[in-house]
Amino acid sequence: MELFKGQSLLEFTERFKTDLDCEEYLASLKWEDGIFTASKTHNSKEYTITQIRRNRRKITEEIINKKTNEKTNEKTICEIITY
Repeated sequence: MELFKGQSLLEFTERFKTDLDCEEYLASLKWEDGIFTASKTHNSKEYTITQIRRNRRKITEEIINKKTNEKTNEKTICEIITY
């Protein structure tokens, strides 16, 4: 990142002593006034924290449901033999 060019490893580790320091820095880049904006694509569509959490929850539920359906469609060796 341009921001850290010219910094030594010591200076960098002083700035980011913990994972929380890093997380807070990254969040400050992505979240401004509680609104998420995609900085890489400069997408003008903004998402609130609530919208992102809701979407993440929905995606997680879809993944769990898909895995559950795959397991119920699989037959065990015992089921195949007795069939």
